[in-house]
Amino acid sequence: MSARNTLGVGQRMKREQEIEALFRSGKALSVFPLKLIWRSLPLEDQLFNIQAGFSAPKRRFKKATDRNRIKRLMREQFRLHRELLANSLPANLRIQIFFLYIGAELPDSNEMKETMAKALLALHSKQKLNRDA
Repeated sequence: MSARNTLGVGQRMKREQEIEALFRSGKALSVFPLKLIWRSLPLEDQLFNIQAGFSAPKRRFKKATDRNRIKRLMREQFRLHRELLANSLPANLRIQIFFLYIGAELPDSNEMKETMAKALLALHSKQKLNRDA
């Protein structure tokens, strides 16, 4: 029986203090139509080594249903592709990532799938470069 591939409460960034700290001291990476803001931290007492947050702009998408759909697509594709990143993290580090949707059009599932895979691979290579430096 395989493990459930879910995105639990502990894996989502919800605390305002953590999100503000991430935006203040995090590094940015853009893979259109996504922008990632991320930072690495020591693992400490956390249960999960990856925490993620998701956002869609109210300025571009006036309807809450459109913003929710975009965030749902991002969460789903992150959940399916996070192993690309999780397997490469050292045991003593955790990573916080915030995904911002910066496109002007509503994405479809296939577009989000390709973009999320590209974004996580780009983040993986950046993470590897920073660890080697």
